Amino acid sequence: MGTRRRSVAKALVLTGLLLAAFPIAARAQELTPLQKITANGYQKRLDTYKAQLLHYSSQANIEWTLLIVITVLGGTTTIVQGVNKPWTKVCVALIGVTVATLTVVNDGFDADRKTLGKIVSDGNQLIAESEAVLASLEPQSVQIEPGSAEEASIRSFQQGQLDTVLQKIKQLEALRPLRSDSNSRALLSDVL
Repeated sequence: MGTRRRSVAKALVLTGLLLAAFPIAARAQELTPLQKITANGYQKRLDTYKAQLLHYSSQANIEWTLLIVITVLGGTTTIVQGVNKPWTKVCVALIGVTVATLTVVNDGFDADRKTLGKIVSDGNQLIAESEAVLASLEPQSVQIEPGSAEEASIRSFQQGQLDTVLQKIKQLEALRPLRSDSNSRALLSDVL
């Protein structure tokens, strides 16, 4: 009877020790404070790039609209010139001024619509990949002995993942159009 009580007591003590050690082991996969700060900083940079890509996307849409309007006005000019009435000269002149003004406005964008579309597409892909990597760094309950080779391996892996995100952010920084207005430079200077 005494042996059985000792066995039960030993089992309870071992279970208690394992349960007490589990929270320590589970923390092994959490990011270090410096890695958390780095990951949060990277996420803020990605959010800024999302805003920039939204800006580029709206510019590309406006350029498409201007292209359509200029094309319609060009066709309208051709039709009006075919009419032999006194008001046609004034109408053609007004359409010509409108097309010239729209062409000047169209030249004020960061880049042409195709370039902006490619930047938005590539940028969104890089952001999605980066956010997936950052999400994979969320802590998971894994039993790892603190100070073990496994913990060091996980820390190294986590740092490698953060380095991967940094490389993608550098690729995002390189996605700037050749022409850049003051708004784009202001948005990007906040990130850099």
